Amino acid sequence: MNVLIVDDNANDRKILRYTLEHHGCEVTEAKDGQEGFELAKRLQLDLIVSDALMPRMDGFEFLRMVKMDDKLRSIPFVFHSAVYTGLKDKELALSLGAEAFIGKPMEPEGLWEELASILQKCAAEIKIPAVAKSMEGEEEYLRKYGSVVAAKVGEKVRELEQNIVERKLTEEALRESELQRYRLQAEIACAAEMQARLLPGSYPDLPDFEFAARCLPARQVGGDFYDWIVVASDIIAITLGDVMGKGMSAAMLMTTAMAAIHAATLQNGPAAAVQLAELAIRSNLERFESFVTLFHAHLNVRARTMTYVDCGHGYVFLRRSDGTVEELSPRGLPLGVMAKEQYQEGMLTFEPGDTLVLYSDGLIDASPELALNNQILAGHLGEAATAREMLAILLALPMLKGPPPDDLTVLVIRAMNTPPG
Repeated sequence: MNVLIVDDNANDRKILRYTLEHHGCEVTEAKDGQEGFELAKRLQLDLIVSDALMPRMDGFEFLRMVKMDDKLRSIPFVFHSAVYTGLKDKELALSLGAEAFIGKPMEPEGLWEELASILQKCAAEIKIPAVAKSMEGEEEYLRKYGSVVAAKVGEKVRELEQNIVERKLTEEALRESELQRYRLQAEIACAAEMQARLLPGSYPDLPDFEFAARCLPARQVGGDFYDWIVVASDIIAITLGDVMGKGMSAAMLMTTAMAAIHAATLQNGPAAAVQLAELAIRSNLERFESFVTLFHAHLNVRARTMTYVDCGHGYVFLRRSDGTVEELSPRGLPLGVMAKEQYQEGMLTFEPGDTLVLYSDGLIDASPELALNNQILAGHLGEAATAREMLAILLALPMLKGPPPDDLTVLVIRAMNTPPG
């Protein structure tokens, strides 16, 4: 099923994408109604899920244009948005032909059940409500639309006014004590140094594998991390994680997640370790309204096999020695996004010259115009002879002139050409 998500909030789009992809959907994203309408005209869609209040073109105008288009009007359209004006939002949405108006926030599984129910009713030609319930004319539409938008704009203005008041209070507090500001800067610098020390200080000394890794925070501290520890004589646990967000809050959650995984993996396989870690940090993630994408694996050095769990991360590929690229599955939901199912393990076997590449979405976001993906990234590694050369090539691709816009982490594991003894 092909689904178009239209929302100006990147984090809301990401969570909804994880939920839909987890249930087998092909997902395309748009940042506002104008971009969504252009995509809808080019794609073959089975469902549109849209926010209401967005820049350039909001969800109501987007819905109106979809329902006025002969080729698009049959596509089920569902609002997934915060409610600003009570029943007016829903009334306007249904009068324009939307199948439903689902308020934010909603648990991912509950949202999926709602969408699945709506699609089943649409397939049975039971509209919710019927599109035939048209408005009384252009004047009536403009009256209802203006009422809803005016209320939404008023709410946003009040939010901005409150933010301005809070910002002024913060600025006044900072002006009152320059010493406090200096102390804060010193503490952040100390936190950055401590966070850097939490990452592995040296690469594993292995006869058949070589490692290379680098973490570049967007600010002094960040939410990305990588780790490896020896859990048995021939088994190394490897982790790459990405906490939603940037800065100090993400860094605090990063430390908590890293410690939980570290502790759980010493006595458990990848799936069990991730399950225990998720339980340990769930309350913290809920408190911060955050989540963590994670790739966690056990590398059996002697057998040259890797057992892994992908918790909503996805930014990983295996480049075989002949240049072919293999995607890894299965893929579950991120830590902190509630789900009923248990995490599932996958397995791969390294042949001499194979390379596993893990990275965070900061590598993609650093230069969106490059449209980097696994195939393109792997194509740049053909001339590299070592893991460190591959790492240097990947980090050079965005051509950064300063800190990346989002935390950026890359981890490369290369199987040596010498076969196991």
